[in-house]
Amino acid sequence: MDSWNKFLAFESDNNLFDLKSEGIYIWDIVRLRVYSKYLHPQGPEDQSGSKRELRQILKNRMTALGGFFHLLTARRKGNKFIVLTRSRYKDNNNQYLDFSTEDIVKSIGDQSLLLEFWRLHGAAHFKYNVVLNVNDTFRLFWKRFFYRAHDYTNLEELIRKELGIDFSSAEINSIISDYKADRFYYDFVLKWIKPKMVFVVQHGVQKGLFQSAHLLNIPVVELQHGIIDVGHVLYNYSECVNDLKDKVYLPDYLFTFSDFWMENLYYPVKGALAMGNSNFYKNSVLERMVEENVLTVFSVNHFSRELIHLLKGFLQLNTEYIIYFKLHPSEIRSAGYFKEVFKDYPNIAVIVDERTTAELISISKTVLTIQSTVVYEALQNGCPVLLYKKLDYQRQEHIFNHPGVHLIDDEHQMQQLLDGNQLKLKYQNSRLFFEDFDQKAFNKFLANH
Repeated sequence: MDSWNKFLAFESDNNLFDLKSEGIYIWDIVRLRVYSKYLHPQGPEDQSGSKRELRQILKNRMTALGGFFHLLTARRKGNKFIVLTRSRYKDNNNQYLDFSTEDIVKSIGDQSLLLEFWRLHGAAHFKYNVVLNVNDTFRLFWKRFFYRAHDYTNLEELIRKELGIDFSSAEINSIISDYKADRFYYDFVLKWIKPKMVFVVQHGVQKGLFQSAHLLNIPVVELQHGIIDVGHVLYNYSECVNDLKDKVYLPDYLFTFSDFWMENLYYPVKGALAMGNSNFYKNSVLERMVEENVLTVFSVNHFSRELIHLLKGFLQLNTEYIIYFKLHPSEIRSAGYFKEVFKDYPNIAVIVDERTTAELISISKTVLTIQSTVVYEALQNGCPVLLYKKLDYQRQEHIFNHPGVHLIDDEHQMQQLLDGNQLKLKYQNSRLFFEDFDQKAFNKFLANH
């Protein structure tokens, strides 16, 4: 994790958390994007063939207007809570839901306003009665009418000098503008609804929401939705930085899948509580129905280029496998691009949401990725994992010694493992990455807050 250690030293040595503009500590707001560009300077695989049509853009704008109208009428219901959801998963009835928030919604949904981030589906396709969140539309409105550029040339030059990447003053201004828009928007939402507490799944970076709630003395609980590890910039800060309290914008509490996820991390919230999650827990203990010639590859936009290259090399050595290439939710709009990439490979099927992650894990001889929450889901389910040693795969070094993890350098090592007996190794997972939802602990938390 040399890149991560270098980044921590960079922000600590240069006192970047002290940078202030218009009363805003800006480094905590921009650091995720800076670090992402530092790790992936090339950016994700070019999927320019998947641009949205004007009709879809106009439809989204009309949907946003409808969402704002429903928000205005929501106060009549006297909601005690706001739950910000991101419904990226399908149930057996083809309705979309958010695995991370569903336990909370089942517990307090009748007292809650559900604000939905995920905008790819019409509201009729959601499992729960949601109001579409319109903060992204409000960001565009803010940029159009209230945007004021500031000079961040010094920070731009410092980033270029020490990290070796171009991160322009215009990029910084755009991120700060989104933060300002979120502050204005969530100030309105929270004052209008007057919730007792807010539960949120991160969608990008909700720094504006956290600060608005903090200034209004409304507790915010973030719910884990994916990997939390040493290399995740949203959940890790340097302990060398003095007095971060007012210089970072964080939730008050974090609910995690289990105790495993917060080991060796410094995340200065009031409390990180292992509340568990019933959806991830149930999926991780499904019966394995392995089909010997099935391999599932789990993609994500920054890694797709490397995975595509590896697969094409592998298929020159072996054409016996049925390969499912499962897209990350952030790649759904690019499904056509991936189908075009693999059109000459009849044994590769691009999966959008036709089959669930849990189903694919249960039938696969092994799964392949670079780094993903899927790694932990597969291991808890007893499915071996191939980790391709590219980009920031080392974020998962805490499980490299797990008997179900196999590191590969290229398609030749991949072929050797699939042909050999190593992947048939049966192991007993000694710890849970995903525990069941603790209803009693949640009820106690609500009672105490």
